[in-house]
Amino acid sequence: MRTLYINGRFLTQPLTGVQRYASEVMHAMDERLAEPGSPRVILVAPYSMVLRPMLHNIEIQLVGRRKGHLWEQLDLLGPTSDGVLLSLTGTGPVRHPAHFVTIHDAGVFANPRNFSLGFRAWYRVLVPLLRRRARGFFTVSEFSRAELARLCRIPSDKVVITYNGCDHIMRLQPDDGFLERNDLQRGGYVLCVGADNPNKNLRLVRDAIALVQDLNLELVNVGATNDRVFRRTRNDSDVRQRDLGHVSDEALIALYKGALCLTFPSLYEGFGIPPLEAMCHACPVIAARSSALPETCGDAALFCDPHDPRELADHVRHLAETPAERERLIAAGTRHASGYTWARAAEGVLNHVRGALVV
Repeated sequence: MRTLYINGRFLTQPLTGVQRYASEVMHAMDERLAEPGSPRVILVAPYSMVLRPMLHNIEIQLVGRRKGHLWEQLDLLGPTSDGVLLSLTGTGPVRHPAHFVTIHDAGVFANPRNFSLGFRAWYRVLVPLLRRRARGFFTVSEFSRAELARLCRIPSDKVVITYNGCDHIMRLQPDDGFLERNDLQRGGYVLCVGADNPNKNLRLVRDAIALVQDLNLELVNVGATNDRVFRRTRNDSDVRQRDLGHVSDEALIALYKGALCLTFPSLYEGFGIPPLEAMCHACPVIAARSSALPETCGDAALFCDPHDPRELADHVRHLAETPAERERLIAAGTRHASGYTWARAAEGVLNHVRGALVV
């Protein structure tokens, strides 16, 4: 049986949904590899990785002196060429002979203006090369598989769906003092989670909150922005808005538990992990009626037109003034989110690549 290598470049990057997927799938794989007959798996990472993961069955190998794309295209190729390579964050060496790649969405092709010039130029070169050379692909929703076929011309029968999980958020305890330290009132704010870029559609939330000012709600936004990847948005609203930047998972849990609701009105999402995280912690969700979000949230969320602040405002008011509806959504969300586990995602990945490992 050939060795399965995992592309560890994600360990040098800030944590977003893409890196969350890579880390959680890797750790869930690590647990499964204790079973008899499991393949040898090696995480190959740069020396510049930020945090060494705690793994029991996956070996760790540090290679190369380069960073970023150069490390991935040049330093990673040689040490992994005798086996199968798994890249979990959308990029990888184009010349690898047995390469499986997870591409989470086709957002850079669907909405190029939301991304920096350098980022979209690189992806316009990289994805066609991977399409021709990679052995297979993973993605995280039916919507994304269709978009990869439509915009990137990757055949649907070459793409396997492995839905994200959300059970990582259940392993931690909330930072119970976070709300008090930040002078936030329980039930007195609407939460947004996501980097400050046009796709996350924060302007819609600001406009909606402005329509319900009598409720005296504050807008709280969580998420750091990578200017090398995304364009920023302008805030010219007089709505009370708190931008907390990156916060710990423990603080995020406290924010979910204390919010009136989570609003997630993205214009384009390949999946959307925050709505499921919110559901895990009794936070009702209002999501955009667009892209993969109806698929992700099922019947456990309220949906709005991502271009209509009035519809979003009506939902916010309904949750604020109708406790029974809020409790109904909380119960539906708890049931719905329980079906999304990282163990299931890892099992899907391992089952699909296992055939390529047989010599």
